[in-house]
Amino acid sequence: MDKHLEGKRGVQKAFFTASIVWLMVGLPLILAIRDGEIRRNLFWFVAIWVWCNLDLIALGKTVARLMALVSSRTPAEKGRITREAIFWAFLKLVWLGSAVFLLGFLKELPLSPVFLGFGSLVVIPILGGWLSVRWTSPFDDDEPTDQGSNDTTSF
Repeated sequence: MDKHLEGKRGVQKAFFTASIVWLMVGLPLILAIRDGEIRRNLFWFVAIWVWCNLDLIALGKTVARLMALVSSRTPAEKGRITREAIFWAFLKLVWLGSAVFLLGFLKELPLSPVFLGFGSLVVIPILGGWLSVRWTSPFDDDEPTDQGSNDTTSF
């Protein structure tokens, strides 16, 4: 299998794992914090968690398309990638607008599911980034590295 594809799948796996871990941490916390009706709190936590995951997917796709735009070669390829980047950026703005709507107009939401749900936007990228560094090593190439050099004259 192509090493680039393996690395991409490893990163996706790391962020998926981070997302599931945060869900599994948040559900017991919602049950432990007696802040109103439990069913309602569970619903809002899971709904906001799903929203945050969709937001992070749109952000990741936007960044991936912008990075692909920098490395594209032909004008036709640049046009296609630009359209894809604009689509994903628009989707990201839609998710952001819906968050403003959710927080601004639904003021009767309990605090614990909102706090833990939107915590996904912080915890998943940090944990997913940490896991992806652990699971996908940049030194898996067949190229030799100069780690054993005893040269002390260079910085």
